[in-house]
Amino acid sequence: MDWAEGVTILVWILIVVFIGSLSDWQKEKQFKSLNENREGRVVKVVRDGEEQMIYVQNVVVGDVVLFEPGEIIPCDGIFLSGHNVWCNQSPVTGESDAIKKLSYSECIALREGRLAELDLDSYCCDGKSISNPRTGVKLSGLDLLDRTDCFVVSGSEVIEGIGSYLVVAVGPRSLMGQIMMGPFLVLPCIYVP
Repeated sequence: MDWAEGVTILVWILIVVFIGSLSDWQKEKQFKSLNENREGRVVKVVRDGEEQMIYVQNVVVGDVVLFEPGEIIPCDGIFLSGHNVWCNQSPVTGESDAIKKLSYSECIALREGRLAELDLDSYCCDGKSISNPRTGVKLSGLDLLDRTDCFVVSGSEVIEGIGSYLVVAVGPRSLMGQIMMGPFLVLPCIYVP
């Protein structure tokens, strides 16, 4: 009867391996299905003057992408126009606050308006920031814009508003693409003779 214990243990090992393999196969099948759904996502773009629905992987630099609340931004771009657009960029930047999107000209006008509010005679400017020598307060361009910018970042979610942006980077060249590719894409090549 010693062989019965060995056979029982072998049968249990085979059952556990079979159940584990079946579970892994089902998870892999679900993962592939989710990836296909993600890659099969369509976005609304303006290309050649016509509004079209195209797959995310077919978006190219120069397209104008139209978006609405709840959409995940597929590629990087410059905000062109819209109404009350707020984006959650935390999946990409880690910044938990929502960012209001304005066009480039609106951002420049906002910055100039804020600079006009400041007493420029008592502030020094080094081209990158503005500081008050008496108080030591330094303001960067982002401080002047107060949680607004004109950049639409891939991977961020549109919380509110509708708008459009001009695509400037796709795939591994976009910010989300660089994050997904890891440090190898960002690091420069070093030639050692």
